[in-house]
Amino acid sequence: MWKYNKVILSFTLSLFLSSNASADQPTEPAIIVIGASLSSGNLPLNDQGVGVIGGLSMGLGSYLSLGHALIKDPRLPGYVINEAQAGATTFTRAHCPIGGPCIPDLWRGYHEQLDRALARVGVPGLPVYNAKFVVITMGNDCFHSNAFGIPQENTSLCTYAEYNEYIDRLIGIGQRVLDLGMTPIFDNALPADKINLTPRPTQLWMQGPVEFTAMNNMRVERLRSELPGAVVLNLWDDSYAHIDGIHPDNKTSRKAAAIVAKYILDNS
Repeated sequence: MWKYNKVILSFTLSLFLSSNASADQPTEPAIIVIGASLSSGNLPLNDQGVGVIGGLSMGLGSYLSLGHALIKDPRLPGYVINEAQAGATTFTRAHCPIGGPCIPDLWRGYHEQLDRALARVGVPGLPVYNAKFVVITMGNDCFHSNAFGIPQENTSLCTYAEYNEYIDRLIGIGQRVLDLGMTPIFDNALPADKINLTPRPTQLWMQGPVEFTAMNNMRVERLRSELPGAVVLNLWDDSYAHIDGIHPDNKTSRKAAAIVAKYILDNS
């Protein structure tokens, strides 16, 4: 399907390109990235200037996420469409600061992120897209008290059924990517013994190591068994190093990007 779409896409793009020089260049697919802070360090900031912690970017902009590391990988052309948001869950939700009113729909869910990415790589009116792979990193679903879109005082640890509902949503977005003729690439779990699972100042609670490990093991197992055609790569391993107790340092993000790049190059 990709080869057929590529022919249509190349022809269509040639009609849109303004110069013959550009039209003569081969079209290489972009890589779509969606997810949460492993994919992007940018917290939500809407058109009215309202944002989570003012729309802060992790490390005040000095954080190399997986999405940005893919741009810097020398083996790839650097064409990355990154619609991820730090703090995102698979569903669109409000931001509910401790003790304050919730601010609706600041975080975009994964389907909405994908919609935006597709708009950037597709020609309006045609069901073809200049993308072959969609990288999807773990969400904040069930991870902490500000991951539900309701006042944090009303939240509690997820049940087994709620874990599965989260994974159902991931399977749904993965199946949508497959239906588009693209390959979803998911990540494995962060190693619980390498990260600091204590609540941050903006959270009332966070999952402990047992809950975190159980949920993410379920996530990986179900994605591998229930979503044929999807890929789960071991991006985060025992050598995982972080900048703040959770998020990967530059070396770790570059290593993860190299694994993704190898898979893409081997399967293009």
